[in-house]
Amino acid sequence: MRKSVVVRADGDYGSFVRVASTFEDFQSRLSDNFLGNLRKARNKLAKLPGVQTEFLTGEHATAEHFGRFAEVEASGWKGRKGTALGASPALVAFYTALSSRLAQEGWLEWHFLNGDGKTLAGHLGLRFGRSMVLLKIGYDEAYAKCGPGNLLFDHTVRRVFEHGDIDEINCLTDMPWHLLSSR
Repeated sequence: MRKSVVVRADGDYGSFVRVASTFEDFQSRLSDNFLGNLRKARNKLAKLPGVQTEFLTGEHATAEHFGRFAEVEASGWKGRKGTALGASPALVAFYTALSSRLAQEGWLEWHFLNGDGKTLAGHLGLRFGRSMVLLKIGYDEAYAKCGPGNLLFDHTVRRVFEHGDIDEINCLTDMPWHLLSSR
């Protein structure tokens, strides 16, 4: 019985990944096309120097990383449209304070994909009990052909399955991860 799937709530509003079996089972439910695109992106990313995924948790997850996240989040269309977090002093203050409070509780997580001497993608995450909530995501559009956002999410899902201490990843979006289809 397959237990791992991208779940869409009624009316396709909201999505989360239930973590109930293995990463391999989760991957088996992704479309061949999407898996092929991930493989191509992974190959392109591997050509960049210094590629690494960074998961900051516990005492290493501090509000000071918000600036780094805001920079990568503003590097694409959100920055051009003026809707990036860093474009609003009120949002900067809110998310800095939120990050600080989450860090004090031990709930804050930062996930970063680095390469080519910079941050290519980031997640502002909330770890609460056995749930992971991705509050905000962002990636550097200059590296879009390397799929940094998708690859960071892929690394995050893999890590969650390997650690076995999370039951679901809530993406806080009305769009499932690129409308992944089950095979």
